[in-house]
Amino acid sequence: MRRGFTEQGCFEELSIVISEEEKIKCPQCKRELKIECTSTLKVDLHGNKKKEIIGSCEHCLADYFWIEIIDKSGNKKIEEFRRHFCG
Repeated sequence: MRRGFTEQGCFEELSIVISEEEKIKCPQCKRELKIECTSTLKVDLHGNKKKEIIGSCEHCLADYFWIEIIDKSGNKKIEEFRRHFCG
């Protein structure tokens, strides 16, 4: 993940990491998110497959973005999970 800023400490980190065992749920109301968009699979230098996903909560009307990683053994984990703002 890359960040760009002009002053040290001028932002608040809001990304969280969750395990695959947990369902992807809205942090606000804990309901399961509806998948809206999935990117094409990308492979990194270590052979891990990465997929970018956008989901929405139909109750809170909030959109979220996360990156799912599948390693060479087929294990899944969520690398990043954060609120997605359009515009």
